[in-house]
Amino acid sequence: MQIPTNIITLPTSIPVQVQQNLTLCFNCPQNQVKQPALYFCFDCQSYYCPDCNSSVHKNFSGHNSKLISEIEKNPNLCLEHQKKYEKYCYEHCSMMCPDCFESKCQNHKSKTVSINDVFEKIISPMKISVNSNSVEQSIEYLELKKQNLERQKQINVSALNEMIFGLQKTGEQIKQQVDHKIAQLIKFSKEQSFNETKSVNSILTNTTRELSLLKNNVNLVQHFQELILQNEIIEATKIGLALNPKFQMNQSQSKSNQFVNSKPQYKLTFDREVVNMINKMDLKKINEETEEIKKEEGLERIPQNKTPKNLWRYKERINEIFEIYITGANSGSAWGSGVYTYDSTLSKSVVHAGLLGIGESGWVKVKILPGKQSYSGTTRNGVSTLNYGNYGGSYQFIKEESIEQIPQNQTPRNLSVYQRRINQIFEIYITGANSGSVWGSDIYTYDSTLSKSAVHAGLLGIGESGWVKVKILPGEKSYLGTTRNGVSTLNYGNFGGSYKFVDQNICATNLTNNSETKKPKYERIPQNQTPRNLSGYKGRINEIFEIYLTGANSGSVWGSDVYTYDSTLSKSVVHVGLLGIGESGWVKVKILPGKQSYLGTTRNGVTTTNYGNYGGSYQFIKEESIEQIPQNQTPRNLSGYKGRINEIFEIYLTGANSGSVWGSDVYTYDSTLSKSVVHAGLLGIGESGWVKVKILPGKQSYLGTTRNGVTTTNYGNYGGSYQFIKEESIERIPQNQTPRNLSGYKGRINEIFEIYLTGANSGSVWGSDVYTYDSTLSKSVVHVGLLGIGESGWVKVKILPGKQSYLGTTRNGVTTTNYGNYGGSYQFIKEESIERIPQNQTPRNLTAYKRRINEIFEIYLTGTNSGSVWGSDIYTYDSTLSKSVVHAGLLGIGESGWVKVKLLPGMQSYLGTTRNGVTTTNYGKYGGSYKFI
Repeated sequence: MQIPTNIITLPTSIPVQVQQNLTLCFNCPQNQVKQPALYFCFDCQSYYCPDCNSSVHKNFSGHNSKLISEIEKNPNLCLEHQKKYEKYCYEHCSMMCPDCFESKCQNHKSKTVSINDVFEKIISPMKISVNSNSVEQSIEYLELKKQNLERQKQINVSALNEMIFGLQKTGEQIKQQVDHKIAQLIKFSKEQSFNETKSVNSILTNTTRELSLLKNNVNLVQHFQELILQNEIIEATKIGLALNPKFQMNQSQSKSNQFVNSKPQYKLTFDREVVNMINKMDLKKINEETEEIKKEEGLERIPQNKTPKNLWRYKERINEIFEIYITGANSGSAWGSGVYTYDSTLSKSVVHAGLLGIGESGWVKVKILPGKQSYSGTTRNGVSTLNYGNYGGSYQFIKEESIEQIPQNQTPRNLSVYQRRINQIFEIYITGANSGSVWGSDIYTYDSTLSKSAVHAGLLGIGESGWVKVKILPGEKSYLGTTRNGVSTLNYGNFGGSYKFVDQNICATNLTNNSETKKPKYERIPQNQTPRNLSGYKGRINEIFEIYLTGANSGSVWGSDVYTYDSTLSKSVVHVGLLGIGESGWVKVKILPGKQSYLGTTRNGVTTTNYGNYGGSYQFIKEESIEQIPQNQTPRNLSGYKGRINEIFEIYLTGANSGSVWGSDVYTYDSTLSKSVVHAGLLGIGESGWVKVKILPGKQSYLGTTRNGVTTTNYGNYGGSYQFIKEESIERIPQNQTPRNLSGYKGRINEIFEIYLTGANSGSVWGSDVYTYDSTLSKSVVHVGLLGIGESGWVKVKILPGKQSYLGTTRNGVTTTNYGNYGGSYQFIKEESIERIPQNQTPRNLTAYKRRINEIFEIYLTGTNSGSVWGSDIYTYDSTLSKSVVHAGLLGIGESGWVKVKLLPGMQSYLGTTRNGVTTTNYGKYGGSYKFI
């Protein structure tokens, strides 16, 4: 291990200023005159005056605090064990006697050096001591020696790089030769496979053609029968002739006519072989067999010159979507509204649906649906449609063309992955929560947590789930943080992208387990229909109503918080604290089941009454559960609020180190707020601001600790507590205080810090992905791939526990080192898990990335129909990207754009299909795959 050259204070392990200058007490309050330090604590690594030394170590009697004068008398002896120093420890940045070494350095012995080596190689040649007057000369000597070491290091690194380059070049040559041989083998294997399956493919093609023809004939026969029922003789004759040239029609009026509207009955005659063919047809089986071969394209565009009059030819293609070029008209027949019978005239129904006007042309999307029991005719947009009864098929125009539904099991945490899809609307299934980070109001930064912003926007409650629509927007110059619906968001400056919820003024929706039907989150009762109580709503359990009330103190109310449903609303709303007497406003009320008993209390000047068992209740929903205490009424502690369990108060505090505090994180309710807020880390001493505090039940015990320069006391069982709410789980370290590593944060496990870093290739780093906490941040951030060398930016880092071992690797031009067991770690949080491959480095396939399973890459591709592709939806990693992207439907041939691809493990088999004019091949077991996202 290289011996450090910056330890001029080795003989005493305390700074030179202790012996040469007057040192001031570390702990004296900033608003008082600091006293001279006479003590130095080896555990605290701090200087204290006599008073502070006594007060600080009252609860830390085991600390090793000594008079500075005693330390100076014998600088070569360990004060704790009275033995000579023998080693120097990098971890503790101090010298160690044998006992210190055994008790403190067992986990990092490799980070210690012999003190004799230090004196021989550094101190002795300098011929100086700590008390020498030639400190400036010593520093010059050290700088010169440092320059020589750096120069020698550069020579060694240069030689090493040449060796590595030579090895890499030789390795690349070998790899190219191996890859060439493998490519030849694969080509030969696939050519043989193609020759063997050529005849099979021919059979499959003929079978597909025959099945399609058969299915088409069946459809024609069914439609013929329907035309007969509708008395469309000419159209029916055309179909009959298409089926069989020998077709003839005989009209006979039945005496017992069974058809609607007295339509005449017709007999259909065919050649015997045609009749037998139709009778033997199993339409369901044909559909199933054809679907196995037919590619479900999702959206099929019908050529503009082949626009159909209606969709009867497509009636079997349930749930498929077609894009059709239509010119609106008011001629023809249409049955239904919103959903139309499949034989309804498209040019008329598209006007009725409101997508086009009469004479207006354009592309529209239509979805084929199953039949309905009835169709209701209406007049819309100047077009009238007709009623109809049970019918075998339907269609519907798709109006929300720009909405993409993200699968429920793929709900993202935020919209960072979708940031470039400006103005695109996504429908996402979200469960409301109050965790995570959100910046902005109404319009949020794209990295804001969706589950929290949905609650802030008022679309969902905490724990409530449902589908919501979100629109991607460009970035904003600034984002304003606010508190809404019990959720607080943060301010932010200029940011590169945003999102907003669509139709925020509309009640949110829920998706129940038993139905996909969306229903309103609450029902607003018209202002002029405000009820006196909720007796008329007693059966609507768990439904929420928004009601306009004026507070009063008249009427009868039974219960507290939960009231009987016949309690006067205008009085109970004052009792619960949402409105004052004479004050008006909209409030939300939830209908609840009955209770065994109701407790009457006096609150806000209103008294309610006790009651026994009753059949129904209601409760006001306090959307804003935070009560702000006026700034001029800030309490010393929360004794006056101890009974208000789980309520949250916003209080203006000024941090101090005076008063008494019991506990850590959770404090007794009589603990001094101004002191506990410093201990909790929300404010510094002398710093003022608004904080949120939650009242909690009592605990069996409270543990005292020292944090942020404040010491709290232990305590036993106590009747009530409080806790500060840390709204932001990410602590941003000021840009001018960026640390070199995270040694100073090692005890703050699982906390996240946002740090401004500039990438570099200097310093020491141990590990990969997870690094030891003393690893240089500016180097590890380049190794992990978040910043380049010389590139600056904000990154997030999470403190983690120690590991048994750390593996060193070379990534992004940075090499890290192996290490054994170590006491603490950190990890960068990759908010954007997508790696963009430079446009000029687009690979032909993903063979070079096959081991990076589950990683996502953004690649610029131009669609083609050349190359080899194996599989459908999921492709072998050696499949040509430019061809598979056309097959997957993301790009057309000759069309270019950025696409996202995810690496997947291998599969047992890959199925080849024909899609979008591109044919892929079957393949067996293979070692890796990819799919487009």
